[in-house]
Amino acid sequence: MTTISTMYIGVDLGGTTVKIAFINQAGKIVHKWEIATNLANGGQDIVPDICASIHEQIDRKHLQIADFFGIGIGAPGPFNKEDGSVIEAVNLGWSQYPLRASFEKAIALPVFVDNDANVAAFGEQWQGAGMGASDLVVMTLGTGVGAGVICNGEIVNGKAGAAGEIGHIRILAEGGLTCNCGGTGCLETLVSATGLVRNTEIILKDYPQSSLKQVEKLSSHFIFGEAAKGDSAAEKAVDRFC
Repeated sequence: MTTISTMYIGVDLGGTTVKIAFINQAGKIVHKWEIATNLANGGQDIVPDICASIHEQIDRKHLQIADFFGIGIGAPGPFNKEDGSVIEAVNLGWSQYPLRASFEKAIALPVFVDNDANVAAFGEQWQGAGMGASDLVVMTLGTGVGAGVICNGEIVNGKAGAAGEIGHIRILAEGGLTCNCGGTGCLETLVSATGLVRNTEIILKDYPQSSLKQVEKLSSHFIFGEAAKGDSAAEKAVDRFC
């Protein structure tokens, strides 16, 4: 049985999956799991699903709420530091979403919200590849693309915490796929996991015999695996991605 308030709950909120962990004061992961991000109903069921999963795991591990100091959430997109709301998360369908308030209503713990790439940078500085560094940049590749920037030991937030939103830099002057932000040719449409799949689907039109055709739904993991085996379409897609 643990003593009172010995751990934290960490939530990495992504457009495809939500990764959740119980973490001790030394920064070590005690228990981790993930659930699918429920994008139905305009993303309104995402927080209830996460909170239900946390309660389920607390019960399963024979813990209680008093064993935790609080919840830290990394959310995609710009956010309001004052009230912990998400201003815009295009991959979740959120606009002016009261993220902190929604969590605090469902779980009786203090809740801390920041941009997901920012907290990734803090994590790498605390326990990862940037341990001890006062200046570092972390690039996050997933459903979208982001970055966390630390200078002189402090996160560079920019306006609404959006300083690291590099995924929406337009890198194709003409054409390119439409991005969730409404623009075209954004970095995110080329080098995210979602972008890789979308571009591969276009490439596949010229490769009817590709081994990628053997699955109904492509994933970035499968595309890289087939590229390593020498599939021409997969190799072309990965080359474009890289």
